[in-house]
Amino acid sequence: MFYYTLRDFLHPESEYRIYLDYMDTLGSQKAKKLCDVLKSGANFELPVSTTIIQSYESQIIQLCDLLIGAISYKNRDDIDHTSAIKQQIIAYLEQKLCHQLNYSTSQWEEKFNIFRFSPRGAQC
Repeated sequence: MFYYTLRDFLHPESEYRIYLDYMDTLGSQKAKKLCDVLKSGANFELPVSTTIIQSYESQIIQLCDLLIGAISYKNRDDIDHTSAIKQQIIAYLEQKLCHQLNYSTSQWEEKFNIFRFSPRGAQC
């Protein structure tokens, strides 16, 4: 899944260090696999490395957690959206982005992309 999110943004003239939030004991295997897939999927030598860190060690990862949480909350149909603070965060983000958080963006849109994943054979 990470591969599809990253592949169109990687260029051979840049070096990439990808920081992943610690999730479970299999994280190092998943990080290594991500590096392998990115390197083998590129048609060029791709300097990429991954590092797993705790989210409290990085404000950027905390910000990513906040953004992903807001997008996830907005897109969930199985819950009542009763949290006032979450609604305020979503409204603020939508106002700044000038679009809703519940639709896919084009992959060439700069700055902020939302990719909706639909597995093959899934009924939507």
